[in-house]
Amino acid sequence: SPFSQNLYGIYGRNTGLVTQLCFVLVFIVVSSFRQASNLKALLFSFIAAGIVNILYGLIVQMFGDPIKWTNNYGALLGLLGNPDFAGALYGLLSAVLLAQGYNYFSSNKKFALLYFILFSLSLYCVLLTKTSQGILVSLISISVITLYFLHFKLKKKFITNSFLVLGLFGMILVILGILQKGPLSSILYKRSVSLRGVYWDAALNTGLNHPLTGVGLDSFGDWYRRSRSLKAATWFPGPETITNVAHNYYLDILACGGFLLLINYLIFTIIGVISIGKILKTEKVFNVLPASLIALFFGFQAQALISIPQIGLAVWGWVFTGLLFSYASLDKLIKNEKKVIKQNSILATVPTGIIIFLGMAVGLFIAIPPFSADVKFTSAYNSQKLENIQSALKPSYFSPQNSDRLANTALLFQRNKLDKPAHDLAIQGVKFNPDFFSAWKVLYYLPGSSNDERKLALENMKRLDPLNKTLR
Repeated sequence: SPFSQNLYGIYGRNTGLVTQLCFVLVFIVVSSFRQASNLKALLFSFIAAGIVNILYGLIVQMFGDPIKWTNNYGALLGLLGNPDFAGALYGLLSAVLLAQGYNYFSSNKKFALLYFILFSLSLYCVLLTKTSQGILVSLISISVITLYFLHFKLKKKFITNSFLVLGLFGMILVILGILQKGPLSSILYKRSVSLRGVYWDAALNTGLNHPLTGVGLDSFGDWYRRSRSLKAATWFPGPETITNVAHNYYLDILACGGFLLLINYLIFTIIGVISIGKILKTEKVFNVLPASLIALFFGFQAQALISIPQIGLAVWGWVFTGLLFSYASLDKLIKNEKKVIKQNSILATVPTGIIIFLGMAVGLFIAIPPFSADVKFTSAYNSQKLENIQSALKPSYFSPQNSDRLANTALLFQRNKLDKPAHDLAIQGVKFNPDFFSAWKVLYYLPGSSNDERKLALENMKRLDPLNKTLR
């Protein structure tokens, strides 16, 4: 795929190389923390972000949505702009709030009541999202918290084991219901679940056919049609239903980066699992920090198996795992904050403000181009001037091209009877990314395309979608 697509990611997701490197940097920094106060501060930052989303959800429910989303779901979108992501965030948040309520129950009843109220509101927001994903993440993360609490508070294996069996049974019922089986299927099943199976199959085929390097970061969408099954292309979900992401973190990484990248991500996950093992061996009493982190880790993994790496949600997975590693690396003195580690490094002699300024400057220089391109194009589009739109589409460092914008603008020009500019953009689109199906489709249907161009476009559409019988 085009370099800019691999670097920044596809339009609307931006989960290319820049984002992936930032995730890794976040993990490295967080995993280097060696003071419990820093770990607690990050955990409370997650709680703060969650509370803001709870307040937003209540405002939407009582007064209507203050943000003018294009909401086709009829459900709460949250500040992540999608009910699935919002449901997962609320589900993860509910576990942390419950842990805080358990923690303060015996020492501060007012604080405990506050957290239990927030916990209830978080679950209410999960229901407002109307998502199976939110329910599943909530069930898993809350079960982990409750089991952890009972294990240390009651210290009776029978009760702990009984609750574990009950929790596993409930989890199985929920999973079966999501898969359209069992007594909960009428409540939990959605068509999107079946679609995920189709997407997973195509992503697996893509990865197996490109085992070493995959097809490029954020490039699964260019290969979905070529990798889907005959059933997917002809019956369910049909030739026109497509995706640009696998809806499973691990399969998405396999398809985009091959087994080499997948192994690295598996190592990252294994670090979290090993850290949990270390924590469980050393902890003797209920501690809200490790309890929350363990629940968040398992809840996030559940989300990762059925959803996409949306930046606002995915970044927390790297934070949670980094925090687990940090906590597992602390000794008892540091956990009790009776000891502070002295940092002996070159950075320790540099004023913090300078480091922050340089970091922000470098970060903005790297990350601003796709945002700048969106702002520039939106401004040009609103001006309704042809020359402004054409200028906004010229490639530069601060205006990286993407396939969607070229194809959609070509259609925009055609609807306004601008045949020549529409055709020029269509040609530009197929040259920019010859593996983008919609670019060839636009060229095929434009009135200004020649017969030879239509023939070439149809050949490429068949190449990119070989099982689509409607192309014959």
